[in-house]
Amino acid sequence: MRARGCLLACLLLVGPQLAYGAHPAVRFELDNRDLLLQVWINGRNTQLDAAVIQRNGDLWMDRDTLAAAGLRFQRDDPVGPRVDLSKLAGIHVQLDETGQRLLIDAAGDRLQPERIHVDAPRLATPDPTASGMVLNYDVTAAHDQRGGSNGGATLSAVLFRPRWRFANSGFRLYGAGIQRTVRLDSSLVMDRPDALRQWVIGDAVSDSLRWSRPVRFAGLHVGTDFSLQPQMRTFPLPGFLGSTTVPSNLDVYVNAAHVLDKPVAPGPFRVDDIPVDAGRNVATLVVRDLLGREQTQTVPFYASDRLLRPGLSDYSFDAGFLRRDYGLRSFAYGTPAALLTVRHGVHRNLTLEAHAEAGRDTALFGGGASIAVQPLGILEIDAATSMHNGRQGHLIALAASGQTRSLSLFGRFELSSRDYRDVGSLYDLAPARRRLQLGASTVLDRRGTLTASWIDVDQRVYRTQLVSLSYAHAFGDGVYVSIGSLYDRSGNDWQGQLSLTIPLGTHDLSAFARRDRRDGDAAGMTLSRPANPDGGFGYRLGAYTGPTDIREADATWNAPHATLRAGVSRIDEDTNARIGASGALVLMGSNTYAARRTGDAFAVVDAGAAGLPIYREHRPVAVTGANGTALVTDLNAYATNHLSIDPTDYPMNVIVEHPERDVVPRRDSGVRVDLAPQVAHPVLVTLQLEDGRDPPLGARVAIDGRADLLVVGRHGKVFIEDIPTPLSGTVRSGRLRCRFRIAPPPANTHGRIPTEGPIPCLQSDGRHEP
Repeated sequence: MRARGCLLACLLLVGPQLAYGAHPAVRFELDNRDLLLQVWINGRNTQLDAAVIQRNGDLWMDRDTLAAAGLRFQRDDPVGPRVDLSKLAGIHVQLDETGQRLLIDAAGDRLQPERIHVDAPRLATPDPTASGMVLNYDVTAAHDQRGGSNGGATLSAVLFRPRWRFANSGFRLYGAGIQRTVRLDSSLVMDRPDALRQWVIGDAVSDSLRWSRPVRFAGLHVGTDFSLQPQMRTFPLPGFLGSTTVPSNLDVYVNAAHVLDKPVAPGPFRVDDIPVDAGRNVATLVVRDLLGREQTQTVPFYASDRLLRPGLSDYSFDAGFLRRDYGLRSFAYGTPAALLTVRHGVHRNLTLEAHAEAGRDTALFGGGASIAVQPLGILEIDAATSMHNGRQGHLIALAASGQTRSLSLFGRFELSSRDYRDVGSLYDLAPARRRLQLGASTVLDRRGTLTASWIDVDQRVYRTQLVSLSYAHAFGDGVYVSIGSLYDRSGNDWQGQLSLTIPLGTHDLSAFARRDRRDGDAAGMTLSRPANPDGGFGYRLGAYTGPTDIREADATWNAPHATLRAGVSRIDEDTNARIGASGALVLMGSNTYAARRTGDAFAVVDAGAAGLPIYREHRPVAVTGANGTALVTDLNAYATNHLSIDPTDYPMNVIVEHPERDVVPRRDSGVRVDLAPQVAHPVLVTLQLEDGRDPPLGARVAIDGRADLLVVGRHGKVFIEDIPTPLSGTVRSGRLRCRFRIAPPPANTHGRIPTEGPIPCLQSDGRHEP
């Protein structure tokens, strides 16, 4: 019997192999089939379900599918849209029939780096803009003991609509023998944040490069405006490659600030978009495995806003009539001109730029490059040529800046020929023949900062040569001391000054002493208390002695709806008194609001009740008026602003479903934010069964027409959130079924939750149903 049992066991074990070998058709079917498998690489689920074809025992996959799973192809790999996995060196494949998985073991050079974005920008979409108007004003009046009375007003009005805004500004002066009204700017502006593009029709200022000059004109401006997406970083950010053989954790530090903590899978990884500031930065990557072993990589990196990210372009096209005597005359336009500026990021360390101008008998073209010399600094090289009245001119420009841990350097040199001209020369001086600027600054550990500079500018008709040296040190408790000297070689003049600032609680005490070879010695002292920008009183008292003796006092009050100023000064024997007011008026819909300022953007928030605080970034900034709305100013244009109300500020019968909202306003425009809650009709009902007992504790209550179920509390209490109209409901508990009906509570409950009952709950015919 034992022998027969062993023989039967052997037959059962080898039976499948005998059957497989005896049936070639079955073997063919198993070696040639189409599969849908979950792809695993080095023990990690790629979350990818892929079509796998088995032919003659070999496994085939689409090349694109393998790349999507994270595999990297090499030069010697087979070509074609479909790849035999057995032909790929460095890869071992196993088919898990039971788990429906394709298990791939790949060498490190076969894996694509895992992409990790530290500071990936999240671009904001502006909220729909309301229609309205803003009037900004700044009015002053003064009386001088000798010169009489004078004053003026600066006004700017902005009419905004959902897709555009029209702005107009100017000022009015009056005084002894002076009556002048001057228009400054009038322009129609259209911002397109999705395309980073701005259109301006009217008065504008052209864009420029470091070596070119902007001009004022009236016409058309269209170009890139990166401020339409302030979260976007335009200059290149560093990225680093690394790898790990076991599951690990990655930490990234920038200048000792922790910016990333993320687990990484075995294999290579790439860290992109590490947030850095302009200037010298030090990035440190720490890879720590499960056993606590660390690998550290420290890389210095120099960032500059003179560079553009690879593939990013910046352009500006300006065409119109050049403006003369800005601020003196309202409509002084002359020669037509056109200007074009283009910048393009070619590489992380290279940005190319070009600039062209054309005007009356004048043409100019130039270009150059900004080159990052990592990790020291940046080098800029530019050249331009011009043609003016048949004479050709040239310009070359070099600029360099760099920074180490304790030393910053800057240098700029421009040289132009005698006949070099640009379109700005048509109504202004020609560009400088020579410009040399050198600067250096060093941090003396904890002993302050030392700065030196040299400026030499030949403006064709005059020359400026300035040499400066300064030292500054901030002591504990906010005490600040600075010493500076300035030597004017062109005027053979020398100045030296010592300054001291001491904080005294909410006040600041400042003093200075100056020695001047040409204008004489002077000294002064100031005691000031800055006015709180959110509302409050501030003042400044000053006394100065020297060639002119001055005593003055100024006061500022940031009132709820305007900023008021007053001051008096005595200069030698002359006394001057002055007052002023500034603020803004906002018209939206049928409401008018007054504010100290509107800032970049603003919002009108509807809270549904008067006297309630409105919060911005969880800080109270406004209080609603009689109509339940409030004006919230100083919002960041094209960025996310968090506005909210506090639900506890409302009575118990008010339902605050949406107490907060993030808004993205457009520049110089306003948005409407509706946070007004719903007025509910809550009631606390006491239910009672026919026999006088309370319904069972925890019984379910279904209100007719409502999906949410309520629960019976102690003593038959049921809280119903809103009863605007009479309603009916059913109580269910085990075999119990009963119906009740209730009318709305009184309209005026003085903020209290009314109680009703006992309300009879009558058992239905189905009370004994199972």
